[in-house]
Amino acid sequence: MADHVATVTLNDPESGNALTGSLCEELARVWARIRDDDDVRAIVIRAAGRDFSVSETDALGTWPKSHRVWKPLVTAVQGEITGGGLDCLAESEIVLCSDTAMLVGVDTGAGAATLEPSALAGLTRRLPLGTILRLTALGVDPRLSARGAMRLGIVSEVVSGDLLWSRADDVARSIARRPPAAVQAGVRAVWDLTGPVRRVTASGRPGAVP
Repeated sequence: MADHVATVTLNDPESGNALTGSLCEELARVWARIRDDDDVRAIVIRAAGRDFSVSETDALGTWPKSHRVWKPLVTAVQGEITGGGLDCLAESEIVLCSDTAMLVGVDTGAGAATLEPSALAGLTRRLPLGTILRLTALGVDPRLSARGAMRLGIVSEVVSGDLLWSRADDVARSIARRPPAAVQAGVRAVWDLTGPVRRVTASGRPGAVP
């Protein structure tokens, strides 16, 4: 951590940073530490290797909002992001992508795709309802470019790959300079207004974060 910014790096490039059980368990421990550390005011999540996360699994309960972490999340995406990785975008305040990044949906045939249901549900927090309904009904190109995702409102900013990590760090440091209590209260208020964040309960069933 530096300057009140916690940087979390997915570091299993050989698997494409797939969301395995062991990785999700490790992330849960990381979010708990960040949540309880008053010195952390903002978070950057990024990934080593070519892709951010290539995974067919649902990421229910994996990302910070599901663990009651209200510190703003800046996500830096390079390469492909699929499956449960897309849930991370839904829980991010700011999403930065490299200019070669691709959001990969579930191929529904005829050159169309839809995003994972969990990602679509989460993106209702980021996108106008009309856009969500259109994506649900018509799908998108199975490989949605970073700039295409920015036009839809999923991505906040597109930068060249060599600047991705430094830009994410700069944005997070700007957040960290603001009064942390006010920022986190604002984040929590916005998420409360848009409905409960899902988490995994002890029974293994989806639940809501209190």
